[in-house]
Amino acid sequence: MSRDPLGFLTSLHQQHGSFVFVHSGLRRLYLAIEPELVREVLVTEGLKFGKSRGLEMTKRLLGNGLLTAGRELHLRQRRLVQPAFAKNRLAGYARVILDTTREHLGRWRHGQFLDLSAEMMAITLDIITRTMFGDSIGDRTPLVAEAMHDSLASFNVGMIPLMPVMQYLPIEANRKFWRGRRQLDSIIYDLIQQRRHSGDQGDFLSMLLMATDNGVPMSDEQLRDECMTIFLAGHETTANALSWTLALLAQHPEWLERARQEIKQHGAEDFSRLEECRWITQEAMRLYPPAWVIARMAREPVTIGGEALDKGSVVIMSSAIAHRQAQYFPEPEAFQPERWRNVDHLPRFAYFPFGGGNRVCIGEHFARMEATLVLAAVLENWDYRMLDRMPAAHAGITLRPVGGLPVQLYSAKG
Repeated sequence: MSRDPLGFLTSLHQQHGSFVFVHSGLRRLYLAIEPELVREVLVTEGLKFGKSRGLEMTKRLLGNGLLTAGRELHLRQRRLVQPAFAKNRLAGYARVILDTTREHLGRWRHGQFLDLSAEMMAITLDIITRTMFGDSIGDRTPLVAEAMHDSLASFNVGMIPLMPVMQYLPIEANRKFWRGRRQLDSIIYDLIQQRRHSGDQGDFLSMLLMATDNGVPMSDEQLRDECMTIFLAGHETTANALSWTLALLAQHPEWLERARQEIKQHGAEDFSRLEECRWITQEAMRLYPPAWVIARMAREPVTIGGEALDKGSVVIMSSAIAHRQAQYFPEPEAFQPERWRNVDHLPRFAYFPFGGGNRVCIGEHFARMEATLVLAAVLENWDYRMLDRMPAAHAGITLRPVGGLPVQLYSAKG
């Protein structure tokens, strides 16, 4: 499980079906894949489940932000954060997304060799800081990327039974984690202090600074936790989605050309008219969902799929496995964006790249728009040739391409 969590869970599903019980140390572990089982855990019986140990582990980095907060704090914080992601704000975000992406693309050169995965990380990080915090972090981007990488690397063994003990050992992974966290904390607290002095800028951070719960504003620590959560969820997952999308398009030039023709016809600015580009990103997230696994722990005895689960049982739901079921997605291993032309037949939880229930990703609409617009901006001006075949997937806290995505760039405009 620690060496190859996705491979292990996939083998469980292939050998034993869509609802599997596994002995795992002191806990009873279940793998649930069928849409109805996922719906029961996340929605129907959702109040009987809490965060899993894996999600608790992320508190080391995220603190008590929206992703990791307990039920009461989560409900309160979600009410405060929700207005930043309202649909009426998306048009303003779209302009920032395109301007930021094109600024980065303007530094690319014909014939240049680069890592598209690293470029997507830099672009989405810049986008999230400008849309959420009102400013770019400029030359600190490489520092944040390195710190985030070091921090996330420590979660690779999050399912090991002794992990709660291992996190305190003086090993290199822990030293890297704390060094990365200190660097990220420094940058985020700096952004908070800058905004306190500059006043309301109409951005996400300004809104959080003004928000109160019964007249009590958030502490700097709570602000830090929410900002750290946005930093991670707002750029890491989208960057990985874009990396997998670009890798898949390199393997399917017919779809790359279809996307480029659609962009040429409608322009990169109008998200609503880039239908085939949306299909492409949805299909990429079907095959390689960045947030590839969700786990919940039973707070009390509960029945799921007719099976009685004891208190403390953990249910794992993997979209990376669920999205490849042939009964819902014919030829499940094939990259077929046109399958998204009509999805009325799909059960609700046959496809859940953004989770579901009361903890569904608050930035889903923003992320879908961002992925489509960044893709459109890239394909509008650039072609590329991969230097290797399709990368393997590393299943850590997110699903990343192993070795990045090394390519050579070519101008799409000759």
